[in-house]
Order: sequence, then C-alpha cells, then structure tokens
Amino acid sequence: DMACGSIWVLSFSDHIQQALIQSNIGKDILISMGCNPSNEEVQANACAALWNLAYNVHEYKRTLVKLFAWERITYAMSSFPTSVNVQENACGAIWCMADETTLDSLFSVDPGNAILNALFNHPWNRRVNKYGCAAIMTLSFDLKFRDSLMRLDAGSALIGAMNRHDSNEVILRYVTAALYNLSDGAANKLTLRNLDAIRSLDKAIKSVPLQSDVREYALQTRRRLLNPYYY
Repeated sequence: DMACGSIWVLSFSDHIQQALIQSNIGKDILISMGCNPSNEEVQANACAALWNLAYNVHEYKRTLVKLFAWERITYAMSSFPTSVNVQENACGAIWCMADETTLDSLFSVDPGNAILNALFNHPWNRRVNKYGCAAIMTLSFDLKFRDSLMRLDAGSALIGAMNRHDSNEVILRYVTAALYNLSDGAANKLTLRNLDAIRSLDKAIKSVPLQSDVREYALQTRRRLLNPYYY
C-alpha cells in the first residue's frame, strides 16, 4: 500500500512521472494489484498511480494495456463496489487510458458495466460521478461501445447524474457530451426520449453560462432527439 501510495503522490510531478515511466513502474504496480486482490488501499492507490502515469502520455497507455491494466482495474472495481476511493480512481484511470489507440483492446474487457455500477452505487458522490461520466464519455466516442452502453442503461445513469449534480458544470459537460454521442441511431434516440432526456437537457441549458460547452452539447443533443433526420 505504501509503495503504490508513494508512486501515486510522486507521479503528480511531470519530471518524476517521466522517470517512473522510463523505469516501467507500471509493471510493478500491476503485479502489486495482482498479489493483493483483497486489499482495498492497494487497489485504490494503484488505480490512482496508473491514472497519473497514463495522464497525457499516449505511448505509455499502450504499454499499460499490454500489461493487462484494463483487467486489473475492472477487477478492482468489481471487488470493491462500495469503496469511493477505488471507484473514483479506477474511473479516472479508465478515462485517462482510453483513447483511439487503446479502445479496441478495451472492448474485449468492456468496462462499461463496472463504470455504470460505480455511478449507480455512488449517485451523490461528485468525484465518482465526475470521473465515471468522463469515462463513459470517452468510451462513447467509439461506435462499438455505444450500443453496449445503452443496453447497460447508460442513459439512466447519465441523466440521473445530470439531474443530481445540476450545479456542477464539469459533470454536466461530460454528461451532455456522452449523451450527444449515445444519441446516434434511432433506437438510442427513442430510449433517451423515453427517459425524459429533453427535460433534463433543457434544465442543464438554463443552469450554465451562455458560452459554456454544456449548452452546445445539450442543444445539439436536443436537436438530435427531436429530429429523426438530424445527425
């Protein structure tokens, strides 16, 4: 626990982050996760350390994926569903590690269920909702994930987060961007309309400044939902 916690704290420094990456410390972190599957603190700190190591370092994201980071992170989430620290840090790690170069490998693990469970289990925790919605947004950029997420009731999770955290512009930005992505396709549009998404989007539009990205995402999503021919 102390080792992973120390790496997490040290990796906030860009200089130290690069030194840790050059030593491939991620391999040791993942080994520690595998050796301590029932230790909540190890799992939480390890996910936090992986999050920092992957932040804005695209090549190392791919290295971590090859070391089965996705599997370790999602296993930690399923092992400690009530742990705010594990869920927040794991969602943050997935958010940072998922990009166009790693999403194909992530699809075989499909972390959508773990992320949505985090949102359903911790509906009022702002940090879990912030990074959980950010992770869903990132996954939803990939066509392969959209139908999977909607089948897992991502619409309900996102709209619930938007309604509960209606004063948090960051959460609203991630939610509205994710809903825009997920509103692609007639079946998904119908599902979101039936969840009263338009009412929630209207509320979000009114709650943010005129120049906010939230307004743009919400307005574009609203147009998609109301017009079957609008893409």
